[in-house]
Amino acid sequence: MEISYSELEGLSINLTVKNNSGILARATILFPLVAEFECISMNFYELHHGVLKIDLTENASAVDSHFYRNIDPHSYRKKLATYDPHARFGLAEYFIPGNDSYLRVIGSKYQITETA
Repeated sequence: MEISYSELEGLSINLTVKNNSGILARATILFPLVAEFECISMNFYELHHGVLKIDLTENASAVDSHFYRNIDPHSYRKKLATYDPHARFGLAEYFIPGNDSYLRVIGSKYQITETA
């Protein structure tokens, strides 16, 4: 996981991922508007075991992308009140786990691109 941030371009996260064909590829997640991000040097799944629920039941054939959006804005409402008190930016909390660390982002809509 490689991270770069600029006030002009936002947060860019470069990852090595398996594409739908099972082939390793490079992908970039771009958050043009970011209120907060942090890298936590602990295993995401161990730290959040029993606390966060990953629900893939909507689509039985879904593949776990390891890119999660927190669907409970109540859990980070204080952050939203600070960064977006008028709810103009559409901020949400996202988690991107690595091997033994993870990234937590409070940002707006994002774009994902895959490169060769």
